[in-house]
Amino acid sequence: MDVDREASGRAMLAGLLDASHLMPLDALPRKADEFARLGGFTDLLIYVADIQRRELHLLADPHATPPGAEKDIRIEGTTAGRAYQYGWLTSSSLHEAAGIDWWLPIVDGAERVGVLRVRSVYDDDRAREDADRLAALLALLIVAKRTSSDALARLMRTEPLNIGAEMAWNLMPPSTYATSRTTPPY
Repeated sequence: MDVDREASGRAMLAGLLDASHLMPLDALPRKADEFARLGGFTDLLIYVADIQRRELHLLADPHATPPGAEKDIRIEGTTAGRAYQYGWLTSSSLHEAAGIDWWLPIVDGAERVGVLRVRSVYDDDRAREDADRLAALLALLIVAKRTSSDALARLMRTEPLNIGAEMAWNLMPPSTYATSRTTPPY
C-alpha cells in the first residue's frame, strides 16, 4: 500500500468536509477542485440532473466558471449520461500524459443527483476508490445544501414553477428511497 497516496486521499476528503460547514453551495465546485488535487485529480466538474432527468447542468462557481466546460450535457447517448444512468464509473479519454478522464455518478443512497468529471493522474484501483469516495461526499454535500440554494433549484428546472407547484415540490418526499432493509446488499 502506498502510504503517501492513502494520506493524500484522506486529506482530500477531510479538507473538503472541513471546508464545507460554512460554504455556500455555489462555492462547492471551486473548493472540491482545490481539495481534489490533493488526491491526484484535476479538471473537476460537477453536473446535476434536471427535474425531468433529460440533461445534466454544470454546477459552477459564478466567479470562476471553467473555460471550455460544457454547460449542459444530454443524458441520453453520452458518456456522462451512461455514468448517470447506470451508476458506474466510465472513462472518456485515452491515457494521456495529463491523465485519464472519468465520469462518476453522484448518488445519495438511491437518489441519482448528477455526475462528477475528474481527470486522474493515476489509473488504478486506489484512484478509482478515492474518486468514488469524492463523488459520495459531493452527493452528501449537495443534498444537505440544496434546500438553502436557489442556484441549484435554477439549474434543475427547465421551466419556472408557479408558487403552488413550488410549495408542493418542496413538501414531497425524496423521489427515491432505499435502505439495507428495502434493497439487497450489493
